[in-house]
Amino acid sequence: MNENKVNILLYGAGWNGRQFLSALRLSDYAGRAIRVVGFIDKDPSLRGQRIMDVEVFSPTNIPLLEFDKIMITARTRHEIVRTLIDDLRVPKGKIDSHTAIKSFKAFDEFVKRRIPQSHLEIPLLVVVVGQQCTLRCKDCANFSPFSPDECKSYPISNILDDLRTITAYSSVLRLQIQGGEPFIYPHLDEILRFVIGQDRIKECRVATNATVIPKATSDLLQSKKISVRVSNYPSLKNKADRLLEFLKDNSINHRIHHFVSSVDAWNDMGPIDRSRDQDDLAVQKRFDLCAKNRCFTLEGSKIGYCSRGVIAEKIQGFKAKNSDYLKVDDSPEFGERLKEYVNFPRFMEACRYCNGTAESRLIEPAVQLSVSRQER
Repeated sequence: MNENKVNILLYGAGWNGRQFLSALRLSDYAGRAIRVVGFIDKDPSLRGQRIMDVEVFSPTNIPLLEFDKIMITARTRHEIVRTLIDDLRVPKGKIDSHTAIKSFKAFDEFVKRRIPQSHLEIPLLVVVVGQQCTLRCKDCANFSPFSPDECKSYPISNILDDLRTITAYSSVLRLQIQGGEPFIYPHLDEILRFVIGQDRIKECRVATNATVIPKATSDLLQSKKISVRVSNYPSLKNKADRLLEFLKDNSINHRIHHFVSSVDAWNDMGPIDRSRDQDDLAVQKRFDLCAKNRCFTLEGSKIGYCSRGVIAEKIQGFKAKNSDYLKVDDSPEFGERLKEYVNFPRFMEACRYCNGTAESRLIEPAVQLSVSRQER
């Protein structure tokens, strides 16, 4: 065991446990670095899963694990303490009674104190320039073929204003420009110029379906900061080959994107008329295990946890919760709200109408709508 780190178990892999983990990753323990050994949870369906890259163990595994402290984040705190001491013979000194959660209000206050005041970093920010697309994929996870007219192309002034506001409070390690199809967005050059000149955006990818040769200025696309992500759809290979040749001839950085596990398949995220999942615990679990749950997406001047989640309300007809999105504005509180939204994600109402990635079936990508369905 590394003596320079405090090795911690978190008892409870639910919403509180994930918030607590986020806070610990941004903090220390009595001046020592923290290593989270694992979650402990009684739910057998969670065992062996990884939540936020931390494995979930059964309480019976506790004697087999090396740890310094157990922090309890579940509701039944007193019952858990008794079980740890009486049944599992955990020494009292290993149960952290000082930062254990005594109430949800106290927990929220603790978490907020743990958020550092230093500059925020967003690992990935997807910027949707509009839902207008050259394809009409029947299983499009983001519903591009069915999007209303007002979502087809967003005003460039709004996009740039939003990016200025976000980068005033945060660095963006990777910004991904997507649609729809971003290479048909008429103001792509202006976004690329902004990105190249903004030091707080570290790199940028343009995600294309490979059907369009870009009209964007080659000099901009040739920037070391910019690359092109080319979707690999076997049914569209001829078009992709033409684009790849163009990118190579113009010395533009690019990579081929193979989607799920490099098998050139999509996850089936569910149809527009998918029924609402009423089970909060099941929805939370699906969100926790979804590969898209940190895919922060800016669309229409609001940020959501994934690209589907931002547009779904308009397509599927449900009413989103106020906490689902973060509205980008110039209020003095925006920086703190952005920090909290990024550090402590929770499932959106859209997750109730989505299959997620963990258990969804794999399907052929980019299958086009029939003529009759295109009128939908």
